[in-house]
Amino acid sequence: MKRFGYDYNPEAKMYFDSKKRDLQLPTWYPYVDFILLLDKLEENELEEDIEFQGENQLFLSKATDGDRYFLGTFNPVVRNLVGIVRSLLLT
Repeated sequence: MKRFGYDYNPEAKMYFDSKKRDLQLPTWYPYVDFILLLDKLEENELEEDIEFQGENQLFLSKATDGDRYFLGTFNPVVRNLVGIVRSLLLT
């Protein structure tokens, strides 16, 4: 997340956009338009045991100017990917 302009706040247990408008991303990925991370159950976990299922899911998409990445707006995060695919099919 740090490479995409986000810092972690351990007290709030969340990421926040740390990128200032005049600074470039720490690492530039010209061919990465979006990132989708999904939860994975460990061998010793059952779906019923996970209190906050989906907590570790993440979707980042590159802005149209390619200067920064934004968090997805939908939960579950796979809906963000479905929206991208749907927009490609409608054009």
